[in-house]
Order: sequence, then structure tokens, then C-alpha cells
Amino acid sequence: MFALFVAFLLTAGVSSSDRCETKSPKCTCDVDGLAFDCVGAGLEFDELGLRLDATKANITGNDFPVLSGGFFDRLTALNFLALSGNKITSLGPTLFRHNQNLNQLYLSNNLLTSLPSTLFSMMSQLTLLDCSYNNLTYIDSSLLSGLTNLKRLYLHENQISKIEAAAFRNFSLTLLFLENNRLHTAHWKWIKHFQHQGDGKESFELYFDGNPWSCDCRMARFFSKVQSHSWIPAHAHGSSRSTCDRDCPIELPVCEFPDKLRGKPLLTLGQDDFVCSPPIVTSQNNCTKTPICDVTEMHFDEGVPVVVNCSGRGIPIPLVQIRDDIGRNMTSQNEGHVSVTFPSATIDQAGQYKCVIQGYEDDGKAKIVTQIIKVFVRKTSSPALAVFLTLFILAVATGAGYAFYRFRLKRRAGYGSLGKDPDVHYEATNEPITSQSTPLQTTYSDDDVTNIVQQDEEEFLV
Repeated sequence: MFALFVAFLLTAGVSSSDRCETKSPKCTCDVDGLAFDCVGAGLEFDELGLRLDATKANITGNDFPVLSGGFFDRLTALNFLALSGNKITSLGPTLFRHNQNLNQLYLSNNLLTSLPSTLFSMMSQLTLLDCSYNNLTYIDSSLLSGLTNLKRLYLHENQISKIEAAAFRNFSLTLLFLENNRLHTAHWKWIKHFQHQGDGKESFELYFDGNPWSCDCRMARFFSKVQSHSWIPAHAHGSSRSTCDRDCPIELPVCEFPDKLRGKPLLTLGQDDFVCSPPIVTSQNNCTKTPICDVTEMHFDEGVPVVVNCSGRGIPIPLVQIRDDIGRNMTSQNEGHVSVTFPSATIDQAGQYKCVIQGYEDDGKAKIVTQIIKVFVRKTSSPALAVFLTLFILAVATGAGYAFYRFRLKRRAGYGSLGKDPDVHYEATNEPITSQSTPLQTTYSDDDVTNIVQQDEEEFLV
């Protein structure tokens, strides 16, 4: 792209000895002073001070991390603007609102991760837009809707994983670069209104290699239209492009999924190869049945780790997600598998969870299957409390046993001792022993009886 800028500025008559009416002597301009070259000048934006009637500005290789609204408001005559290689991370939503005459805009080789949906809304004259070599991830349906005359669109070398079906609806391109992104499927609505023929006056070229394509039923209509119009260039078979804005070998797009088609070029496939298989649940979650249970239960003790899994398979790889009992998303959507982990289960985490798996039927219609996962958490007592209760019970039992032993011992001692009580009288005779015995007699006063009873009661209490 830099070679293109240099070629443009040479044709505009730029000379390094010419000085422009700017704040910086590092910028050069053409003989009319309307085309500015500030490439690699190490400038900050407020140092430029371009003429208000400037028509071309090549401001690449400087340092403008953030460009908010108002920077170009007074440069209404611009028809060419290059802002590549400026480490830009953010662009204001109204940055180009007064630049309706812009015909070519270069934003490549920056650090952009997203673009405001209204950024290009007032640029109906733009025919070329280059957003390559950034970190863009998503192209929504409104971002490019105002570019009704757009012909060449460069989105290669980003991180784009999704482009909305209606993203290209308002223009008819002649060149579209989508290489080396993270796209899995191409929607036929991207190009349904394109009528260019490969051998017509307005030929259309499509470059979309270097993506992990899932060659399934979702791509069938897209592939059919591309193949019937010969929109994949004939020279895109590993050789370099004969006419190309950048030096790059072009490869045929190949399939990444499903496994049976991995590595096969799309152009070698037939319509019958682009098929889908309905999604099915494969996560067990304590289910031992075949097929997998629609409803399964998981039982845990309070305080132990809990893992709730959600996984599925199908063609294409289904999107899976876990939701709670009131429909809130517990995870983001992911391909094939997600899980929720509770490091220490609590009673509040018990409940009903839903594993939601989204895929496609054989005919390409969307299909959703679910698995209900009921999580039960048993409340357990504290270990310290259990030890305390055990020790308390042992102490009570030991004390009760000892008290009973003392009580029985004192009761027996209260009846007297045969060898020590002087008030007991025994009679000895020479008569044979018979069943008749001489009763023992012990005489107690009323005070003695009272003292004995009191003593027994006190010892019992002890």
C-alpha cells in the first residue's frame, strides 16, 4: 500500500524541496499546494495545519492513536486521504461527517479493533476503502450502508469472525478482499445482488482464502453463486496475481471443517458436499443413559467443587451455552463445549441449569436442543461443631456414670458395717445352723436419720 501512496504522490508532482503552507516543514506538497505528503514525519495531528482547500493528504507513518470528531471538519475538499500506519486505536463516530467528497480512504496498518457504525454514513462518493491489517473482529449491517458507490473493499488481514448478512447490501463491488481472517461461513446475501460476470466490463474478483471455512449447508448457496459466475480469479491457484495492489501469492480457499473435507479446495467440491447434521447433546452430567438424558440430576455436598458441563456435536460445530433457571446467560456462546465451575458449592447455587445447543437441520434450518441439569447441594454441619457435640456428649455420659457409681456406693455404706458398728449385737450358740437367723438391730435417733438422708442427698448431687 505504501508503494501505491508514493506512486500517487509522484503523479501529483510532489517534490521534497517544495514546502507546503502547513505548520510543519516536514511535509511536502505538489506545485499547486493541494496534495500533501507527510509520510513518516513523526508528527502529531495538531502539527499538520493543512490548507483548507487541500484535495489530497497522505499522512501515513505518523502517530495519531486517537482521532475524534472535528479533525477533518474544515477539509471539505479532500478526495484522497491516507491514514495508514499511524497506530490508530480509535476513530470518532463523526470523524468524516464533512468529508463528503472523499473518493479513496486508507485506514490500513493501524490498531483498530472496531469501527463506529456511523463512521462512513456521509461518504456516498467513496469508491475505495482499505481497512486491512488491523484487528477488526466484526462487520455489522449498518457500518457500510452509506457507501452506495463503493467498488473496492479491503478487509484482509484482520480478526473478523462474523460479517452480517446485509453488510454489503447497498453497493455492488468489483473487488472484495477477505483473506486471512477468522470467518467460518460465508452468507449468500453478501453477494446476492452482484450481477457482474467474470468476462464483463465490470468484472468482480473475490479473495477469501486463509479462513477456517466450515464447508456445510450454510455455504451452499454462496458457493453456487460464486462458482457459476467464476468470481474466484483463474490465476488464484498458488501463483501471484498479475494485477494486484500488494505483493501476495493467492491460494484457493480450503475447508477447515468438517473433518472429512479438511484441506480440500472449495472449487473441487460439489453441491452435495455442503451438508449439515442436526446438533445433539454429548455432555454427560451424571447421565448414564443412551442416548444422553434430556433431564439429569447432580448431587453434591456443600463446600465441594461443582462443574456443570454443556457440550454437543453436529455439522457445523454447534454453538453451546449454559443458562440459569430464569434464563440468564451463565456463559458466552462457544463452539462445541462450555462449562461453569463453582469452586465451593453453596445452597444458593443449587437449582436448574439449561445446556442450550444451537445447530442446523439437514435442510439448513436452525435447530436448538437443550439438556436440563438439576443441581442439588446437601447442607452439611461444620466439622468443628461436630467435634464439640461429640465431646460434650462424652463428658455428660462420663459425669452421669460417675455420679451413679457414687450414689450406689454411699447407699450401701448407709446400712452399716458388720464388723465396726458397736451398737449391733450378735449371739453365738452351739445349735445346728438352721434357716432361722438372729436379726441385726441398729438403733438410730431421729437426728441420726435426718443426717443420713441429708448426707445421701448431698452425695447424690455431687
